Amino acid sequence: MYIRAVDTKTKTGKTYTKYQLIESYRSEKGPRQRIILTLTDFDLDKPLWPALARAVSERLGGVESIFAEDERVKPYLEAILAGYSCSPEATFL
Repeated sequence: MYIRAVDTKTKTGKTYTKYQLIESYRSEKGPRQRIILTLTDFDLDKPLWPALARAVSERLGGVESIFAEDERVKPYLEAILAGYSCSPEATFL
């Protein structure tokens, strides 16, 4: 899993950035990515994105990490897990 920033430009020329939690997987046609969740109100520093993605992947996979989670990542992790469990179209394989 990883987090990706996607810029969207409107007709007026204003640019918005949305953040997506992405899962990579292999299919018969080759490697693919799917959006697990779109993140709103996301202002976590970019160097912490991999730690957040790893923590989400571990939690959803039922893996106990031997490393303590960064305190700056915890609020985002809890919000993502709450949003994931409420999302009916979200699937994790």
